[in-house]
Amino acid sequence: MNTYLIYLRYYEENFVVGAFASRELAEEYVARFPGKSYSIRETPLRTSIPQEEIEPISS
Repeated sequence: MNTYLIYLRYYEENFVVGAFASRELAEEYVARFPGKSYSIRETPLRTSIPQEEIEPISS
């Protein structure tokens, strides 16, 4: 099973702003924000994120 991640392009960086079960749902979400630079990528569904992939948030 795959999930569809929405990436927002912001100042040379990509940020995940949503995850959806189908491309159609992801496209419906993106359609609510015209003029923004988004990409939708299909990725394998994971139930957890390995600790080494988590970056600390600095304040």
